[in-house]
Amino acid sequence: MNLAIDEIIRFSDCVNVVPTSPTTLHLAYERTPASSPLRRLIRDYVLFEAHVDQPDFDDDVHELPVDLLADVVKEYHVIKKDCEFKSVEVWDAYRKQVSEFAKCHYHSHNDEHPACDAKQ
Repeated sequence: MNLAIDEIIRFSDCVNVVPTSPTTLHLAYERTPASSPLRRLIRDYVLFEAHVDQPDFDDDVHELPVDLLADVVKEYHVIKKDCEFKSVEVWDAYRKQVSEFAKCHYHSHNDEHPACDAKQ
């Protein structure tokens, strides 16, 4: 799964498009557990990049999975609270792209998949 996540991020950056198709997002949410790194990745694409890269995104919001929208709202509140704690404007927290997060941010690590090398 970690390699697939890395490839989604790489491809998205390469073609400058984020995965926001309601059909794709429904499939991803229906076939993954709530703790899935893929769900975190999708949530963050919606939070940080969908409004910038997808002019039609506003038209599709009503078709997105309800669980995704709930995840977006929850994460927004986490970010907002963190910004208040750090005395930073919430808007500044969103001046980031998914590919700017640490390589392991969307990875799942265990005995079979050890943590990534910090140099990567």
